Amino acid sequence: MLQYQREEAGKFLQVGKQHMTKRSLHFAIRKETPGAQEIMDKFNTAITEMMIDGTYNRILKLQWIQADVDGDGRLDLVAADKFAGSDKPIGGYNVLFPDMKFEGETKPSNYYIDGKKYDGWDNIPNDYKIDATSSRKRPPPVNAFTFPY
Repeated sequence: MLQYQREEAGKFLQVGKQHMTKRSLHFAIRKETPGAQEIMDKFNTAITEMMIDGTYNRILKLQWIQADVDGDGRLDLVAADKFAGSDKPIGGYNVLFPDMKFEGETKPSNYYIDGKKYDGWDNIPNDYKIDATSSRKRPPPVNAFTFPY
């Protein structure tokens, strides 16, 4: 709502700055299950691929997530789609490591947009730097909530 209807949402909602609860997600399988390690490896690979291409974001309905998708030990910012916004994002929802922070000057190591990796905001093509208020406005999400007037 804040992305597509910021003004209307501000009239009706107060949005907190800190989360009220944290819940981690887990996938479990018995060790004695035939092929258990292979199943876990395939699951982890599929989750990483979903994060890189933005599918994970779209499932969670988040524009930006933070995750170490390239395995370098540093958080990357991953966009849900090819519309990164006109301004450099200041963060994203950390889906895997809630206590892990950006290294150095609180910046991500890389950005992933539309499944492609970019080293730094300045290296992202301007075609992706479009936001919801642009003349090339993206369509609203299918499950968009509208306020009654």
